[in-house]
Amino acid sequence: MARLILSLKGRELDKFLLGKGKVVIGRVPDCDIKIDNPAISRRHAEIVCTEQGYTLNDMGSSNGTFLNGEPVKEPKLLKPGDVINIAKFELQFQDSPRAEVEKVLGGMDMEATMMVDAEAMAKAFQSAPSGTAGASGPRKLVVLKGEANVAELVIERDVITIGKEDTCDLVIKGFFLDKIEATLTSKQGKYYLRPFGGSVKVNDQKLEGEKILKVGDTFQVGKTIVAFT
Repeated sequence: MARLILSLKGRELDKFLLGKGKVVIGRVPDCDIKIDNPAISRRHAEIVCTEQGYTLNDMGSSNGTFLNGEPVKEPKLLKPGDVINIAKFELQFQDSPRAEVEKVLGGMDMEATMMVDAEAMAKAFQSAPSGTAGASGPRKLVVLKGEANVAELVIERDVITIGKEDTCDLVIKGFFLDKIEATLTSKQGKYYLRPFGGSVKVNDQKLEGEKILKVGDTFQVGKTIVAFT
């Protein structure tokens, strides 16, 4: 599972999961990774998932994009450990296999897992509130921990149902779960998670109403943890 670690002057600020399609880095709110700094262009750079891997492109930014200290003049294929420099900010690229993610989460106490996500997701596997989910290419739901009918679900329809009913798109196992616990609805490039049951949490908070998911967010249904990538 690929991710970016955002830091400034050696201080870690955030972490973002990368899925399929394109992720835009820039200053405006509709960027997938929003960095609110005047030295950052409105749409500064993009990372695109290709058959060869993730490539980095500069989008005609004013101050340039740098990869391992070198200016990016053409698309560059990213390797684990590469460092992207944008103004004074650094984005380190990591690409860990799914087994490693499961191993990390497997070492956490289930009762504490969402607390860890909420507090650190600058420090674990989800993104903080910076950027929206709108980007080209299909998004996915990735089951990080728990029981479900699939490990990954590509979001190819306007409405995805989540619950224990066999007819749901993402079937979550759990004795006390409702037939439909939540729906994920796509509207104009944004993805809205709406609870119907009582077990849905986002960032360790019970989901009371509709919420826009950002790339890298995780949510919990019963004892199952799912990432939006």
